[in-house]
Amino acid sequence: MRQIVDLLYAGSNPVEYLEINRKEMKHKMKFNSQDEVKEFLSIVDSCTGDVVLSSKYGDRYNLKSTLTQYVAIGALLGNRGDELELFCSNKEDEAKFFEFFHKNPNVLA
Repeated sequence: MRQIVDLLYAGSNPVEYLEINRKEMKHKMKFNSQDEVKEFLSIVDSCTGDVVLSSKYGDRYNLKSTLTQYVAIGALLGNRGDELELFCSNKEDEAKFFEFFHKNPNVLA
């Protein structure tokens, strides 16, 4: 993931790069501090499209819902971070999360 994020900041158009590499981006996400959680949720709130965490069991957490945010963050803080994938309906919103992961590389295992 770090290589992909570094390439984004090396001058590539993030939206075009996301379209090409969307399938290569499966990484465990683990929050290490309250600040990371707050920043992540702030990004979710700033997104114009849907932001969804999806589990390998078919569970879908719509992060635009405050109640669902509590459930999803609980799963990410627990041992289920490797079972959840982050999806954005808007490509520009995905770029916001790439910036977050670039700024907080320890969130990705």
